[in-house]
Amino acid sequence: EDLQWIEPSGVPIVKPALLISSTFTPTVKPVPAAQGNTNAPKWQKDLQPLVSVTQSQEFLETCNFLLIMRELQEKRQEKAHRGTAYLALFGYVIGKQNQSQEFEADILLAGKTVGKLQGRVKWTAK
Repeated sequence: EDLQWIEPSGVPIVKPALLISSTFTPTVKPVPAAQGNTNAPKWQKDLQPLVSVTQSQEFLETCNFLLIMRELQEKRQEKAHRGTAYLALFGYVIGKQNQSQEFEADILLAGKTVGKLQGRVKWTAK
């Protein structure tokens, strides 16, 4: 639903973008943040719902999302990465349909914590 980078410890990102990766959803294009030139980007209402290839709640509970923050202005792939957060879906699916749930995950870059990603996730069956 919405995401925000909190407790940043790095330099401002001129054009922050978010990539969401998982094994059970299609690949999506990077989503630019609502505001640029910040070290605490936000994504509100810019995120499109992700459609899972399965609706099996038991399977989805074993899956996860990788939330990858990138600098769109940087042309070199190896320099564009600003951090990755890992969100395990265990506890967010079974019995939680249509409920908005808050989460907080560490953002890691080269083995070091560079902040936290705070947001809300909602699972909806089709």
